[in-house]
Amino acid sequence: MFFTQAFVKIVLSSNFMSKTNNFITAIDIGSHSIKAINVLKKPGVTDTYEIFGKAEIPSFGVRKGIVQDPDKLAEKIKLLLEELDRLSGQKIVEAYASINGSHIFTKESHGSIAISRADEKISQEDVDRVVESAQAISLPHNKEVLITLPNEFIVEGDSVKDPVGMKGVRLETDVMAVCLFSPYQKALEKSLLDADLQVCGVSASPLAASRAVLDLQQKELGVVIIDIGAATTGMAVFQEGKLMHMAIFPIGSDNITNDIAIGLQTSIENAENIKKKIGLKIVSKPKAVKVKGKTAPNQKTEEDFNFDPKILNKIIASRVIEIFGVVNKELKMINKAGKLPGGAVITGGGAKIDGILEYAKKELKLPVSLGYPKSFLGLEKDPLWSVACGIALLAFDEGIEEQGSENGFVLQMKKIFKIFKP
Repeated sequence: MFFTQAFVKIVLSSNFMSKTNNFITAIDIGSHSIKAINVLKKPGVTDTYEIFGKAEIPSFGVRKGIVQDPDKLAEKIKLLLEELDRLSGQKIVEAYASINGSHIFTKESHGSIAISRADEKISQEDVDRVVESAQAISLPHNKEVLITLPNEFIVEGDSVKDPVGMKGVRLETDVMAVCLFSPYQKALEKSLLDADLQVCGVSASPLAASRAVLDLQQKELGVVIIDIGAATTGMAVFQEGKLMHMAIFPIGSDNITNDIAIGLQTSIENAENIKKKIGLKIVSKPKAVKVKGKTAPNQKTEEDFNFDPKILNKIIASRVIEIFGVVNKELKMINKAGKLPGGAVITGGGAKIDGILEYAKKELKLPVSLGYPKSFLGLEKDPLWSVACGIALLAFDEGIEEQGSENGFVLQMKKIFKIFKP
């Protein structure tokens, strides 16, 4: 219920979508590439979305998910928007975006207030006040709350989802606050604004991926989503429909590419192709493998390249085991290792490595499946686009709230958004 509030508004526009075009633009800012999509919700069709513009360009100025050079990133975003404008035939002036990096973390908090009305009936104002009280979290310098997600409200000792209209003396709430290192958020904000883009909101990448990939039953049972990007791996744990934990680690599929390049003494380009085409599927093949590629930097022509598949498997497996090892360490910390009936769902570009699901199953001791966006027309079932699609879905969720088709409590949850202005 509360995952539609996973955005923080940076600049408030007069409408969450363009006034003339009923579509959403979502941008996934990664260390290896920047991806953007234009998405239109099919009218009269439930949960069906059409992609009429999709673009991807190499990223620059981002390291381990963190914006290091806002000016260089702004230049890349401008190029991406120009390509998206050309493909979709629409001028992009506003968008929703992702924020990533290991500086993002979660922290539980509790709020409590006395009911204001004499008849002890709980109003929306009381809900707003108790959520605000829960936002008073003690954090180190330069750390701040990105967004606060209420998990439950408590009225006279009873847990409820929507307390409005109930009676009680006190109202309490338990929330999960998503926090970050504020200078990194400001660097991202500067890049987007310098690209002449009006930004409607930002979402943490694991939350966005979970919106596109997970269903309500998985979140209710207990599930961990693992988003393996180029330079980071994000995870989010849900149970009973609530966000329990989220973390992002500075390790991703580019580390595997680098290991292959060093271990097989070949170029980064060739190592990337080997990772994509062969992966972990060749464990049982005893013969040497021959591929064609550029084996050294600046090499103009391709040549045959031979290597022992056992060596490749050892190189990839050691890094994959490390990735799932840090995930499992986090699960142990919250006492959920091997205890999530909904299993683990692997998504992101790293999920496309052949054989990675079997390693995840072995290391996490959970049922494991591949996660990809569903109900998107014009997009293959590709886990690479999970974050971008999730951003778009969260944006459409916001639109539903603004139009008032949800209950009053969900509609009013927008009031807890923190406002950032340039």
